[in-house]
Amino acid sequence: MTARLLVPDVGPVQLASVLGRTNPLVKLGIALAWLVGVGLTLDVRPPLILTVVALVAGLQLGGIAPVTLARRIAPLWLAVLGVVLANLVFSSHNPDPLATEVARVGPLRITQEAVNAAAGLGARVLSIISVGAVFALTTDATFLIDSLVQLARVSRS
Repeated sequence: MTARLLVPDVGPVQLASVLGRTNPLVKLGIALAWLVGVGLTLDVRPPLILTVVALVAGLQLGGIAPVTLARRIAPLWLAVLGVVLANLVFSSHNPDPLATEVARVGPLRITQEAVNAAAGLGARVLSIISVGAVFALTTDATFLIDSLVQLARVSRS
């Protein structure tokens, strides 16, 4: 049961899809390049665009059923909401008297700078989750290991 949660089954539809037939190292390289680029930006738009592109690619090019994708991503999206909320509430921008106040709930002050920082971090985490989910749902673990051993010269031991 635990192994099924860690390594999702890749069905025949996903294996026969465009993303399923793509070399796992190519997908891994593209995913890593995108994620490094997302990690280096503070703007909210690139991670959100990457999230949409990854999800659409998973649905259209990967043959992933929308229910399967939603089931894999939903718990992690809840974690993203927790990260955003924690960063929004505990941001170092909130006590700054020069920051633009958006809302006040009792002693808690929420500033525009805190909202921007929390949204940016949430968007980056969301893009990492989306790309990772599409990669995992379209890549057979055996094919990935074989590619790492044969093409990337990773040792088996």
